[in-house]
Amino acid sequence: MDDVFAHPLRRIREKLVRRIPARPLAARPCRLLTVLVTLVTSITPALCVPAYASATAVRAPDRSGMTRPLRVMPLGDSITSGHGSSPWSYRRDLWDDLGAAGYDIDFVGSQRGGRFGDPDHEGHPGFRIDQLDAPVAQWLTTYRPDLVLLHIGTNDMAQNYLPETAPIRLGLLIDKITGILPEAAILVASLIPAGDASIQRRIDAFNARIPEVVGTRAQRGDRVYYIDIASALTPSDLTDALHPNDTGFRKMADRWMRALTALLPPPRDRPAST
Repeated sequence: MDDVFAHPLRRIREKLVRRIPARPLAARPCRLLTVLVTLVTSITPALCVPAYASATAVRAPDRSGMTRPLRVMPLGDSITSGHGSSPWSYRRDLWDDLGAAGYDIDFVGSQRGGRFGDPDHEGHPGFRIDQLDAPVAQWLTTYRPDLVLLHIGTNDMAQNYLPETAPIRLGLLIDKITGILPEAAILVASLIPAGDASIQRRIDAFNARIPEVVGTRAQRGDRVYYIDIASALTPSDLTDALHPNDTGFRKMADRWMRALTALLPPPRDRPAST
């Protein structure tokens, strides 16, 4: 079955063929990575696919012949559920934006929160990565999302819970998701800033590891993407030490939207729902 998702990395591969001399890649690894990073950044700033992921390995879900809405699972902690937010996290703004753009989207999950058309989600206040990992299999098999929007790790950093091994836990969580739903796409976001300096140092160290965690899995063929959300927010976009205010959630929604529109075909190219 052909993949109907047009991916910007196809252009990267074509440019690399023209720009890099025909020499063994092993002889010029730094040159290859530099060119790839430059091209990816120039094409899709919000969709930061690791430089060492091949164009064939990084793919979005196959929508061929699909007539139902695309199922999207917002997955994470209280930042996903929308603690302290009048628009209920980034979810309401993102749902409004996707609908206005003509996309047929169904948010899914066991939780509901928000005064808007589709408040389903899997945002669990206080959860660390390991606490999300334990029940995620049941949620995935129940709701079968096509896309997972993953923002998790803030409570690991806030609680100083084994921060050095948090990237390993994140990788295991991603592996569980891809193992259960290999055709789904997982968008893994960097953590938003914190209003506490010690927590922020741990977040910075964790965020620096996420592209590698995502990239090793994309390289082996998993449909995993790294999304840079951290750079969109500043401490002024927080309502407390950990949670965004309405402006911060709006910025998160913008980054998710840019990433999703880079992955999804234009609405006119999608089959109409029945």
